[in-house]
Amino acid sequence: MIRNQQALRNVVRRYATATGPQARASVPNYELFNQRLTKARSTILENKPLTLAQKILYAHLHDVSSMTSAPVPGESYLKLSPDRVAMQDASAQMAILQFMLSGMKQTAVPTSIHCDHLVEAYEGADLDVARSWQTSREIYEFLQAA
Repeated sequence: MIRNQQALRNVVRRYATATGPQARASVPNYELFNQRLTKARSTILENKPLTLAQKILYAHLHDVSSMTSAPVPGESYLKLSPDRVAMQDASAQMAILQFMLSGMKQTAVPTSIHCDHLVEAYEGADLDVARSWQTSREIYEFLQAA
């Protein structure tokens, strides 16, 4: 049981934190975010106060200088440049299948997959993880091979 639990931890850790020569920097470029946000505030937002969600969106705008007015929620399309992609569960598996068909060797930005629902809290951590390893083995093996 301990061996399976350790193997499960390795699988999950492998996707959350890349290591080795293929790993890319995982620290966001905060200076670039501040530049984009400052430019957006001074040009299209008229120095209005922003919510956290707005700050995150405007910091990830691809080209603020091409925008002539502030985006209208529910109407405007934004061209964003994400610095990381986090996927979850079944939608991540579909994304992996599509990515495998693309023929690309690696993703354009760091990507992580979180499969937290595969472990059901029922009898305690050790037994739950061991049961998850048995009942979801096919999913773990697919994610490990991807």
